[in-house]
Amino acid sequence: MSRYGMSIDLNIDCGRLDRIVTEQTCSTFSAIREMYARNVYLRLFDVARITWQAGIDAGGNRGMFTVFLSQLCRDVVYIEPQLHFRQALQLLLRDNPSSCKVHIENLFLGGAKAPGFITVPEILSKYGLSRVTLCKFDVEGAEFDVFLGDSSWLKSVDNIAMEVHGRAGNPHVLVDTLVACGFRVTARDASLRPVDPGHADYICASRTGALL
Repeated sequence: MSRYGMSIDLNIDCGRLDRIVTEQTCSTFSAIREMYARNVYLRLFDVARITWQAGIDAGGNRGMFTVFLSQLCRDVVYIEPQLHFRQALQLLLRDNPSSCKVHIENLFLGGAKAPGFITVPEILSKYGLSRVTLCKFDVEGAEFDVFLGDSSWLKSVDNIAMEVHGRAGNPHVLVDTLVACGFRVTARDASLRPVDPGHADYICASRTGALL
C-alpha cells in the first residue's frame, strides 16, 4: 500500500488465501482492491496524524486490515466469529512478520455481555489498552448494538472507520452518538461521496483532528 501518505509493503498470496476460504463469493484480489486500492477505511484520514499505537479490526474476515495494522501498531485485536478465517489471518501474519502483538477473538462483537459475544470494554480491559488509535468496524449491522448501548468506551478511542449496514438501523443515530462523544464525523456513500447520514454506507470519525 503506497497511497494517502504512507508506504507499506505486504506479501499477500491470493491463490493460497482463496484456497483456504473457498466458499466466499469475494476473492482475495477483490478484497485487496477494496481495502488497499479504494482504501475505503483510511481514505478520509490524514494518516500522518494517527499515532498507530493500538488498533481494533472488528469484522476481520481474512485479516487483510489486521495485517496492515500489524505493520504499524504495537497491539492489534482481530475480532471475527467465523473460525475458518483464522487460518487465512495466520498465513498473512506469517508472510508479513512484525513485532506487533496480534490478539485473536473468534467471537461476535456486541453491546452487552452474552455467550459468544465480546464487547469493546471487555477488549480494552482484557488487553490493557488504555487508548485505541484506530477502530475499524465491518460487523454486518451489529454496529448499532455496539454503539447505542453504553458508549463510555468511546472516550478511549481516537479514530473510527465503519462500514454501515442501514438495514439494521438508522445511521443518523450513529452519527449523533459520535458527535455527542466529541468526534468530528463524516458520512459517505459506497463511492465515498458525502451524503446525508441517513444514507451512509461508511462513517468515519476522529477526536484528534485526523479526519480530512
